[in-house]
Formats: sequence, structure tokens, C-alpha cells
Amino acid sequence: MIAYPRAIHRILNLLTSDVFYNSYVKLPDANTPLASEIRDNPKLYPFFKDCQGSIDRTHLDAFCPDDAVKQYQNQKGGISQNVLAACSQDMHFTYILSGWEGSASDGYIFDDARRSNLTVPPGKYFLADAGFSSCNVLLVPYRGERYHLKEWGRVNIRIFGVVKRWFRVLIVAPEYDLTTQAKMVPAICVLHNFIRIHDVDDIPVIEGPQSRHRASALMELGGDILNAERNAASDLQESIAMAMWNSYMDVIATQNQN
Repeated sequence: MIAYPRAIHRILNLLTSDVFYNSYVKLPDANTPLASEIRDNPKLYPFFKDCQGSIDRTHLDAFCPDDAVKQYQNQKGGISQNVLAACSQDMHFTYILSGWEGSASDGYIFDDARRSNLTVPPGKYFLADAGFSSCNVLLVPYRGERYHLKEWGRVNIRIFGVVKRWFRVLIVAPEYDLTTQAKMVPAICVLHNFIRIHDVDDIPVIEGPQSRHRASALMELGGDILNAERNAASDLQESIAMAMWNSYMDVIATQNQN
């Protein structure tokens, strides 16, 4: 085991303590006001009035012992931990699940989060990319359709870019044990939120914590999304698409009259 200063543990324990962490990283509830980024944008409101943010994952380079390389090897051949994150439209982290092996799929990780503490109020949902399955709490793009970055998933891409630019430890695998590496992620994310709240001018301009370590990514997960949920998600997707199309046609009709 590699030795490292006790100060690292003390700082990580402080940042991920229930008192501090839960004050700055928390999921929206049914009473959370709608984000102004949606409310004040006629292209998004009222179509996405029940959206609570975005969910995505990112791979962070990991340092691991030889006997764990196979589990932490991702699809691109790199050694990484797979991190699930939820964020609001104003670029605050609202949920972090770190420590999963790089070989773990998005669906496996999401199922684990959903079974434990990723709570979404009834009727609300998060946006996610096509790597996730449609269900009653996720709205994903139509399969086979191309979406411009500004129209889908931009918030998560930007927030990961910000934290990686600020905290370089997320770019090069830190030579600590796997548990400590997993704990660094929520610690850095809570610092990101703290800075955005208390010192927003110090943010670079670019376009109890949920951390856990898993012994194996080959767990049999993924059975919680039933056909009824998929059908309901498809109906929601269709209703939003039709509402947006009808609104667009009304605008065209008004322009033609003028």
C-alpha cells in the first residue's frame, strides 16, 4: 500500500461528511423551483417543466493493483473508474456515485443508484443520453436521431469540463488506494458547488456522499426497468415532441399571417 499524508484523509472526510456534503450536494425534490434556464426559455418551457436536470457518466483514470486491472479496464482499453453524476441546469452537482469499475455499464450503475438513494419525485425526470434506457425517471433522445450539443446533454459535458480544468487530479490517476480515489470525486464535486455558491467569479469560463466501491462490475443488475415504464417513457417523449412541434407550427403560421 502506498503511504500518503494523514491530511488527505482528514480533508476528504471533512468534505464528504454528512453535515458539509449534504448541505451542498442534494437532489431536487417536488418543491424545488423550476430552473430559470428552463422557465425563461420559450424553447424549453413549458415542454420540460418537469425536468430536474441531467444525468450522465464520465470515466476518470484510475490507479489500481494488478489483480483489479481487468475489472477497471473500460471499452477503450484504459483503466478508469466510471462515475455517475446528476446536475442541475445551473451547473451544480446534485448527485454523485463514484467508485464503479471502468468495465461497468451505464445501465448497471444507474440501476444501483436507483435501488439505493437516487430518488426522483413522481412525475419528474432527468435528461440522459442514449447510453441509458428509457424509464419513468429518465428521458433519453430518440434512437437514430442526431442532436446538436446545445440541444441535448450540454450541461453535463460543461460541468465535467469545469471540474477537470480546476482539479487536475481528475485527469491523471492519483496513486492512492481505490477507496480513496472514489472518495476524491464527491469531495471535488462538493468543492465545485461551494465555489459556485460563494465565489462564482472564480469559476473558469468554458463551454453523505453517494460514493461507493464495488468489488465486481459483473453483478446481475438491470432488471428493474419494466415494459410498463418503457412504454410510459415513450409516451412522455412523444407528448413533449408533439407539443414542441405544434408550438413551432403555430409560430410559423403567425409569421405567415404577418
